[in-house]
Amino acid sequence: MSGRKRVSRWVLVCSITALAVGFGAAVAQPSSANVVGAQPVTTAIEVPDSLHPTVSGDGRYIVYQGAPATDDRREHTVYLRDRDGFGDVELTRLLPALEAGDSVRPVISADGCSVVVITEIAYDLFRDDDLGDRWDVYRLVLPHCGGSPDGWELVSSLASSQGGQSAADDVSPDSTPAISGAGTVVAYAHRFSVTAADVTAIALVDLTVPLGEPGRVRPVAGTPSGDPDSLFNVRGLRDPAISDDGDVVAFTSDATSAAPVAEWGTGPDEGGWATSHVYVWDRTVLDLTTAVRAVSFVGDVDTASEAGISGATPAVSADGRFVAFVSTAPDLVDGARLPDCAATCLPQVYRYDRADDTVDLVSRRSVDPDNPDAPPIAADAGAEQPTMSADGREIAFITRAGNLFPTRAPGRGGPNDGEVVVADVPAGTTSRLSRRFDGTAAPASQSSPKLSANGRVVVFDTLAGADFGVAATGRQVVAVDRTPNLTMDALDVGTVAVGFLGPEWFTTVVNRGPSAFTPALIESSSPDFLVSPGGTCLPEVPVAPGSSCTVFVTLLPTRPGRIEGTLTVSETGYRAATVTAALNGFGGDPSLRVDLAGAELGVDIVVGGLGDLQTFTLTNIGFVPTTVGSVTLTGESPEDFFIPGTTCSGRTLAIGAACTIDVVFVPKNSGERRAVVTATTGGGNYVTMQVNGSARFNPSMAVPQPIVRQGQELAIAGSGFGPNSSVTLLFADGRGSRLTVSTNADGDFLALFPVQPIERPGQRELVALAVTGESVSTPVTIRPLPEQPSAAGPAFGN
Repeated sequence: MSGRKRVSRWVLVCSITALAVGFGAAVAQPSSANVVGAQPVTTAIEVPDSLHPTVSGDGRYIVYQGAPATDDRREHTVYLRDRDGFGDVELTRLLPALEAGDSVRPVISADGCSVVVITEIAYDLFRDDDLGDRWDVYRLVLPHCGGSPDGWELVSSLASSQGGQSAADDVSPDSTPAISGAGTVVAYAHRFSVTAADVTAIALVDLTVPLGEPGRVRPVAGTPSGDPDSLFNVRGLRDPAISDDGDVVAFTSDATSAAPVAEWGTGPDEGGWATSHVYVWDRTVLDLTTAVRAVSFVGDVDTASEAGISGATPAVSADGRFVAFVSTAPDLVDGARLPDCAATCLPQVYRYDRADDTVDLVSRRSVDPDNPDAPPIAADAGAEQPTMSADGREIAFITRAGNLFPTRAPGRGGPNDGEVVVADVPAGTTSRLSRRFDGTAAPASQSSPKLSANGRVVVFDTLAGADFGVAATGRQVVAVDRTPNLTMDALDVGTVAVGFLGPEWFTTVVNRGPSAFTPALIESSSPDFLVSPGGTCLPEVPVAPGSSCTVFVTLLPTRPGRIEGTLTVSETGYRAATVTAALNGFGGDPSLRVDLAGAELGVDIVVGGLGDLQTFTLTNIGFVPTTVGSVTLTGESPEDFFIPGTTCSGRTLAIGAACTIDVVFVPKNSGERRAVVTATTGGGNYVTMQVNGSARFNPSMAVPQPIVRQGQELAIAGSGFGPNSSVTLLFADGRGSRLTVSTNADGDFLALFPVQPIERPGQRELVALAVTGESVSTPVTIRPLPEQPSAAGPAFGN
């Protein structure tokens, strides 16, 4: 047996060697290539059993529910983490003379100043007690915003029989409250009535109105006036979400909340559950008969309810324009390819635009760049728990889908767990957020994602703490930073006459994502370089991932000779992103003029391929003949460009005469590639031309023997990856073996991939996932080991 295995391995080694010298044309070809994006930076919170996190708008402050550090009969308390500070501060401390109680489901306002919690602790000793039902909502203004560490304010109050205000003691601890951007408006779910204790309603509280005054507390519009009848079981109104200004409220409801007179809803079967839907209430519309509308279904509410078409868990953008939600409706987006519906359709995440009454499918595969108009393909296992950036552009959600990415996340966790995915809705792109440090998918055991307003930070809780760098102690809160990857072209404007304003040049800020970049300051370090108006990099105008903006610059030399400076485009606030570029020029008497200041020489060119050729024309604009010296390539990536010919080098140009320089794009690496072509003349004068292009790797993978038995090895050859980088080999379903290999200087690798003796047999998809972001896959077949014959027993008789 061992001899056969040695022979098999020798055959594989010979096969892979043959493959390296040209055998690849005869073997299986890769099925596809996909870009998965760079790995974000993650940090995990070590407090045991931490869950239900929310994050401030700038990503600095995180509040979450966790286990108390002391043994005082509590199971849950609330912590604050200042990501610029140290450690975790318990907010819902047990104060002297207060009965122990749990605190759950914290929410922090976008400005990072206010925290709302649901708690059993009677912080308001005059209005609250520790008897019977004890869940109430309290708000705390944090000390860094002028509040007191224990200055909790009662939010959930009712008029008492004695004429004052008392704690309501009727809040649902199963529905997370909502809070406006400045922390002044709060919505929460509470018991509908004493006689309908299992049904919830939503109270909206304006904390700028004193306690007990009219206008402080009101039910959301669309609440039925009476208890539900017995035809259907109802859960009530729940899952509130609020815009930053508090004017738009979205919620889940089992009632016909958009009707002029709201009534409790119906469902597919009498005696069963009523169907839930998502509604949006615009508080600026005074006519309550038109202020509420349903967004999670098309057509009549009764028809949708009887068909079991449901909606849930809305999220609202800062200005209230966009609403993200979950729905099982099959017809919200025309042409969308949804999974086959059985009894009901799988829930998907959608985004509703209140400005133009349109709906986008969010939980979908990324747009195919080769077929951008193809119908969207929905997540094959559905999606839930949406959370949205302030501008409504990015939405994170939870899914167990297997068709969104080249590999499937390993299965683990509870029924509400999955992997965290972020969608850029206008771009139509979807990226996996919950990834290990090597870029592969973490186990699908994440829940409760929350996206910061600026999209820089995503927080969630997970059972896979070890995959994010912390020892697992129950569920753990994880924060993922999504700092944008920014580049800006260096700018060399050549020679400009001293005391005269030169021509206007521009440089480009490119945001490669994964989050938006919002410029606030655009500055030049040199007074000779002037930032002129007309560029598209504007203060407080976001530059979306994958987009760019321009800055216009002119040179006004105050002295002869070389002039240097730095151009800076930066944000303000917590962990603000900044990008800089060198500025260069020369004060002197210009003798050459170029017809083009720069040129784009190819977009999405395959590394190793050939881009466009551009011819630049130089003209002598001086008053005497001018000799052109050297023509050189410099800048960030001069090796990616080539000058195949020029009529300028060493040539003396008569007055008004011209010469040409040819430049071609020959990328050797991926991404944005930039260089500067410089032509010099006597006396230090020169002219420059900016050239740029973009390139991508086009990896391939070949398997000479794509059929293998359990316990053997697959010979694999890969090419077209990043040079000297890591590539992880694994099966697309996330199960079984995985192997990390390194590419050589040409981006190639050879590997023997071990197939475990217990590997699932059948046809599998083998994926090569590069740390640089690319992936490629090819089918292989795993055959089971032959059954071993049973040992023969003793012989009897003849």
